[in-house]
Amino acid sequence: MFVRLANRLNSDPRAHFFALYFVALISAALLAIFLYSGSARAIQFPFFLVLISIAVTPIARFIVLKKPMIIAHRDLLDAGVFVVLALPITFWIAADFSPLLLWLCVALGAATLLALERSTLPHRHTLALIVCVLLGYEFGNTYGIGVVLISMFALTHIRQATDESSDAITRLTLVVLFTVFINSIAFAGRSVLFELGDPYVIAGLLLSIVAWKKIFTTTLSMKRGTLIALCVPPLFIVLFGKNHGTVLLGALIVGLIIALIAGHEKYTDHSTRATQIFSVIALLGVSIILVPLIFR
Repeated sequence: MFVRLANRLNSDPRAHFFALYFVALISAALLAIFLYSGSARAIQFPFFLVLISIAVTPIARFIVLKKPMIIAHRDLLDAGVFVVLALPITFWIAADFSPLLLWLCVALGAATLLALERSTLPHRHTLALIVCVLLGYEFGNTYGIGVVLISMFALTHIRQATDESSDAITRLTLVVLFTVFINSIAFAGRSVLFELGDPYVIAGLLLSIVAWKKIFTTTLSMKRGTLIALCVPPLFIVLFGKNHGTVLLGALIVGLIIALIAGHEKYTDHSTRATQIFSVIALLGVSIILVPLIFR
């Protein structure tokens, strides 16, 4: 049943997009649980952004009816209405963090999406990812990165997703999901350091290169990708122990995310790329569930 669902996501780009949307919402909620001790408002905020996005379209249409000339800049109008509507909600719901900084995360997501759709800069997806991660973290820790992602998803939901926005959102989703993995370990009461000089980190990164070339760039089926995701985390922990196995697993995942981001231009076929993305997300999902349970 799980594999049949995965095959459906693989064949339907729209279903694939909404599956990523669901993953992003759950990730943001988990970050709120890990970082803010389960604060109800922090958990609810990403879902409020989704509700705000629903209200944007009728408001934007009303403005266009009053001033038809604005229709040429409908993307700017949608983003502006969304960011303005998010401001009072942010100040009302933010109790455990700075509301202004949280609102800046929302604005950052909207601005990044607009920049991606209008810019012709080379490597703009990677540059956008760097900006979102660094500024999102400065504004609201890893939860801020999750809010930036939800802001981008919410705006993309209003308008049809372009290739530019979809790819950037996919990359950021993988990064946010990895931050969930790291925070889930800390939430379990353990501290695992990923230091560049650690031989297990180096081994994990090198292993990711081998895995990418030998597994992920071949004809990877959903069944095979799911099997890998289910087997790798417990195998690493059994063979190398809790701490070293987790470090090796984390480094492997980072390497695969980097390879997936770097391999965008090479793999233009939607089915191939969707399979790769799903397999990495499944690997992260199993790790998020399994590793904290083992540490507890």
